[in-house]
Amino acid sequence: MTAGKDLPVTPFLSVFTRHMASRPRQFEECLRSLTAQTDQDFEQIVIVDHVGRGVAWANRQFVAYQQAVRGDYVLTLDDDDVLVRPEAVALLRAAAAESQADIIIFKGDHGPLGILPDRLVWQKRPLHGHISGQDFIVRREVWQRHADCYPAIYAADYAFISELWRCGYKAHWLDVVLTKQQCIGRGKPE
Repeated sequence: MTAGKDLPVTPFLSVFTRHMASRPRQFEECLRSLTAQTDQDFEQIVIVDHVGRGVAWANRQFVAYQQAVRGDYVLTLDDDDVLVRPEAVALLRAAAAESQADIIIFKGDHGPLGILPDRLVWQKRPLHGHISGQDFIVRREVWQRHADCYPAIYAADYAFISELWRCGYKAHWLDVVLTKQQCIGRGKPE
């Protein structure tokens, strides 16, 4: 577990990073995007996959590590994802304070898939293939209550957000691109 500078007892954001040890360059870029944040009120929890067990294994680790989460909100930022704006954490904090929402959904650049969630689902129920774990943050209590909805499958982030939507948690839509996927290819090593 690593943390931002001058971390208070309860940080604003806990960042879960699933890291495949075979992708050091992407992981360095992910870390660089976090250390560049103007608001350092976050912690980062890194789950390292040393032998290539994959996303399904990492998703099971979310459940195992759920009590380690201290932030008010939780973000999944895989090792091949980056925050594209140095004020991303500050923007998320402002949106959380203003909206008091349980879920804050924002946009991510998914390379050839484009900007998601796209305009067809913006401010509507998330659809499979139109949203990813890098496109939302969730209040910690809600995340912990539903962490077991991260099943041992590749698209677990969609299963998770679908369950939150079904339960009727308050969502806020922040119309700004905050993340980018560095490579598309289902976690392939470098």
